[in-house]
Amino acid sequence: MKIPYRVEHRDVKHPRIEVKPDKDVLVILPPDASSPEELLEEHKGWVQEKISTIDEMISELGLDDEEIEEKLILFGDAYNLKLEDGAYDISIENGSVEVSAPRDVDGLVHFRNWLREELRDKLTDFSEALASEVEVEYNKLYIRSQKTKWASCSSKGNLSFNLRAAILPRELMKHLVLHELIHLKKSKRDKEFWKLIGRYHPDYEEKEESLVRYWFLAHKNKPWNKIIGK
Repeated sequence: MKIPYRVEHRDVKHPRIEVKPDKDVLVILPPDASSPEELLEEHKGWVQEKISTIDEMISELGLDDEEIEEKLILFGDAYNLKLEDGAYDISIENGSVEVSAPRDVDGLVHFRNWLREELRDKLTDFSEALASEVEVEYNKLYIRSQKTKWASCSSKGNLSFNLRAAILPRELMKHLVLHELIHLKKSKRDKEFWKLIGRYHPDYEEKEESLVRYWFLAHKNKPWNKIIGK
């Protein structure tokens, strides 16, 4: 297979293939299995289709190759990310995010901490306004580095959002908050759940598709992978 892949042996009965959001191909094998080649050959078409679908969905965002790969997409806009030695400072202007930190401090860690608080502030504003509109109450709001989802809500009413959500434009961020608040009324994504979503965002289907596109972008974008520490 021309497509690179990696293998993990786990305590599973049957082998399987996973294509990650960053197009990393993972082959999971039972402890006693030795070679993945037959499995890969059998499912080669499926793997290639999944990878092509990811590329196609990212391209639908209308970004050029440099923006997709190299520029920091922050709150829906593309920036050059610049790290400099100096006093603690972060500025966003003229198409650049400039991060300054002392030489003995990791500038990306400094930026990640700042970004976590910026995202928390924005999501808190949305959550407070929308909770009142939807007539629900949430408990606490957390920013986490979740691996498989944009956000989640707990049975205690706590909202958890992925740090990568800072890649999203304002309207999608707001929709993400609405999605989780509606879960406080309906835990399952059934017809009633989507009916409630549609009451506030009639174009919810388009917004949900856009969230998938940005999910793939957030895992392909090099600056974001550096920020997360991948």
